Amino acid sequence: SEGIVTQRIADLPHMLVAGTTGSGKSIFFKQCLLGLLESTKHLQVYIIDLKGGLEAIDFKDAPNVKIIKKVQDAVDTLRLVEKEMMNRFTYLEEKSQKEIVPNRDEKDRIIVAVDEASVLYKNRSKYDDDYKLGIEARKLADSISKLSRAAAIHLILATQKLDKDVIPTSVSENITGRMAFRSTSLQGSLVVLGNKDSTELPQIAGRGIWSVGNKKFVVQAPYIKDSEIKSICKRIANEFEAKERFIYAPLIGEVATEEPSEQEGAVTTVIVPKDSDEKNKV
Repeated sequence: SEGIVTQRIADLPHMLVAGTTGSGKSIFFKQCLLGLLESTKHLQVYIIDLKGGLEAIDFKDAPNVKIIKKVQDAVDTLRLVEKEMMNRFTYLEEKSQKEIVPNRDEKDRIIVAVDEASVLYKNRSKYDDDYKLGIEARKLADSISKLSRAAAIHLILATQKLDKDVIPTSVSENITGRMAFRSTSLQGSLVVLGNKDSTELPQIAGRGIWSVGNKKFVVQAPYIKDSEIKSICKRIANEFEAKERFIYAPLIGEVATEEPSEQEGAVTTVIVPKDSDEKNKV
């Protein structure tokens, strides 16, 4: 059926976005983050962009977003996210609760979004300066992907390259939400969807396959301009300044400046195509 498809990140709890250059992957990745920022008042977002931060720069005005551009900083952030996850487990045990409910527990939902995850998680040569950091990044991703659902911590990984040497199998197995844009290789499609379907998608930017559990939909991801992202992030900044929006804790490495407020649900959106022609481009 046609119409809008929505998905609560809390129910996933992690997402993998994959596709070749020009397929719409990067725009969908940013649209996803924007949807979460708009729908969730108590949200912390850590965008790891090791390509100089150029893709993430449109989000810089949002006070609850932190952009990480170096491998060392990325690993430091993942360490602290894992530490926060363990602290939340201790809290849940003390409260005899099974999962974090942000509004009830006054703890922010946390999103770690990695743009081009292959740069962070790839297997590196022993002679690479970041060899040890790469190994640690993979271990941290494994830990977070396995355990973080109850702690309201989520991974969103985007990549052009998909094989076991880029994203560890142990991590991939814990990511139930898959957004697959066009793939040029059978191996890439098999890694994301378990079949060849993404190799058979038409060459229409934004046309992809949304897969969660046993459900799969062909979708048309909405196009969003960089200027619109900047505008919405500035509005979010104004809402923070006006105390209409708050986070419960400071961003990692920063000092708290706000007070808590009401929480809303986290939602990401994709759109089912009404037809198959070029006018639905992302």
